[in-house]
Amino acid sequence: MIITFFLYICKIQQQINMKMKRLLLPLMLLMIVVTCNAQIVKGDMNDDGVVDISDVVSSVNVVLGSQPVTYIYTSDIIDPYQVDNSKVIGTWYKSKTDKLTFNEDGTTDYEGAERYEFMPYQGKVVFYNPSDVPFAVLHILKATDDNLYISELGSSTISVYGKTIPVYKVTSISLSDSFVVLSPDGTTHLTATVLPSNADDSSVTWSSSDENVATIMNGLVTAVAEGLVTITCSANDGSGVMASCEIRVWVDHSDEHEYVDLGLSSGTLWATTNIGASSPEDFGDYFAWGETESRNDGMETIDWSAYKYAKGSKDSLTKYCNNAENGYNGYTDTKTKLENWDDAAFVNWGNKWCMPTKDQMTELRLNCTWTWTTQNDVFGRLVTGPNGNTIFLPAAGFQGNDSEDVGAYGYYWSSTLYSSNPNLAHYVGFVDNIRWGSSSDRCLRFSIRPVRSK
Repeated sequence: MIITFFLYICKIQQQINMKMKRLLLPLMLLMIVVTCNAQIVKGDMNDDGVVDISDVVSSVNVVLGSQPVTYIYTSDIIDPYQVDNSKVIGTWYKSKTDKLTFNEDGTTDYEGAERYEFMPYQGKVVFYNPSDVPFAVLHILKATDDNLYISELGSSTISVYGKTIPVYKVTSISLSDSFVVLSPDGTTHLTATVLPSNADDSSVTWSSSDENVATIMNGLVTAVAEGLVTITCSANDGSGVMASCEIRVWVDHSDEHEYVDLGLSSGTLWATTNIGASSPEDFGDYFAWGETESRNDGMETIDWSAYKYAKGSKDSLTKYCNNAENGYNGYTDTKTKLENWDDAAFVNWGNKWCMPTKDQMTELRLNCTWTWTTQNDVFGRLVTGPNGNTIFLPAAGFQGNDSEDVGAYGYYWSSTLYSSNPNLAHYVGFVDNIRWGSSSDRCLRFSIRPVRSK
């Protein structure tokens, strides 16, 4: 009797439960329709109203109350796993400029969010608007000690956030040429190679030190007029990296200058004027050894700081250096005579002219008669060759070392380096009663009397 009664009671309870389920089912469906308008391929709505994304493989659109929440996931998403909350607090970078900050007090700078809630065991961050209604979710894909990778809702692409995003600056620029000679109106195209190849900003800016000599546009150099100009290519990423190319716009003036045959055994023909002079008595221009631009900027002290082939001192030479102790960072070469484009006579007068060598200077000094005199009220030496022909060398002095000796001394460069000390180059000097051959600091500015062959 007792057993029969118990079974009866259970049957009644079962019927009641079935009826309750039938009564509650429409209500549950109605609630889902009200709270969730979803396009779900896979997944379930959890008790917290957030879609379980562990099986979601396509777009899901959910409405919670009046606020839409959009989830975008792809098949590339890996399953979330436990993440310590400290991995979220802080600033995370979406790109090198866009960032998102999670503060320890629950606030955030995510657009429109009043606060955020991190759910480490579900692998997601939920954002709430000022009405405390969730409106966006970030799903954590991976977390490490240094980086956090998350997929931002509303984007069909997985976005990457990290504590640090590498910034690749330009480390070097190399140009296709370092020195080019052009005639006026001539052109050449310079190509810049920027490294590393994955630099964030590999763009460059071109500039000309003197657009009256040559212009530059997107690597195309156009020569304008005679002179020397530096074309510079600079990185735009703030790295300060740059490269340069010298452009010599050149015209051959060889036949515009007179010369004299002094009857010397070498057959050397000597010019009748100094470079930059309009007459034999004119001092003309002054040049540091190996420089082709005149330096007539006064009689102030001249030193190594402005010398073309040194980095500020006599022990930092960058060309014509046979001793590592005098070279910049130990630089050496085997050059002991000026090359054409470092020869002021060749560059300024033309390819038939050059600066005299030490041997040609010695021949002039030892095989000619030197007479101290004046010519048109200018002091200097009248040099008479074996055949009786003459040239006049004015006592033009020099520029440097606080002593110019103008009107009393003459100093004339040769094209030959002093081999025992690359800081020095050979020259010929004279005063009223003596003449000599010697060597002097290359940075000093002397006169130049060109020579040529027949």
